[in-house]
This record gives sequence, structure tokens and C-alpha cells, in this order.
Amino acid sequence: MKRAKLAVRPYRHSNTHPYYLDRRAFGQGRKFFKTRAEADAERLRQLTLRERGGREAVGLPLNELSAIVQARKKLATHGKTLAEATTFFLDHLERIRRCNVTVAELAEEVIEAKCKDGHAPMYIADLRKRLSDSVATSVTGRSLESLSKN
Repeated sequence: MKRAKLAVRPYRHSNTHPYYLDRRAFGQGRKFFKTRAEADAERLRQLTLRERGGREAVGLPLNELSAIVQARKKLATHGKTLAEATTFFLDHLERIRRCNVTVAELAEEVIEAKCKDGHAPMYIADLRKRLSDSVATSVTGRSLESLSKN
């Protein structure tokens, strides 16, 4: 199979931008330039970026590379990329960090919301008892951020 090249090529269909850098083999399209020097500078910048990314990938352990490949496959089934997933997850973590609510406060909020929704008094009393007995007593003073899935 032929290896993809990053090359500056003449473009005869434009008087204002006679050169272009063909990046379609890398999934980025074409970029047009007014001078050959600008195009060559961009080519060099693109080559440097690709080389740095390659060196960084070489330093990764095999299990991390395998995890990256598996994550890409799983995300591809949903039409998403690693960049989108990373952005979403970091946003999620920031939202959790900003949420400094304790478990006891959250339990009270739930009970208040159920009262406002018009649930029966027996249901509210049962919910209050269950929340105070099982959940809130073991983690009453802790914030939601400090809890983890176990």
C-alpha cells in the first residue's frame, strides 16, 4: 500500500491562491496559500505535529494503546470520537467538583421535592425513614464528590 505524503502542490484554478497543501489522506482536507513559502511553512508545521504525536504514542505502554483502540471502537459504534468523550467526561467531573452538597442535604432535597410533587404522607414518611436509617447515617457528613462506586 502506498504511504500518504504531505505535499505542497500548484493549484491552477485560482489566481489568488495558487498553492495548496493536500491533507486529505490525513482526514483534514486541503488548505490553500497565496505563496509557496507560506505553503512550505505550513507543511513543515504539519510534519512536526505528526512527528511529535508519533513520538508520544511510541512512549505509551501496550496496555494503554490497547485501551485507546478499544475505546475508539466502542465510541465509533455510537458515532463519537475520543476527543468528544474526553470533553464530555471532563465537563462531568467539573460539574461534580462544583457540587459541594452533602448526602444529608441531598436526602432532604429529595424529600422536599417528593412533598411538592404531591406524594402521599405515608410514602414521604417511609422515604424519610429509609434515607435516614440506611444511607444518610453511614455517609451523612460526606459530600457527593467524595463517594465512589464500589
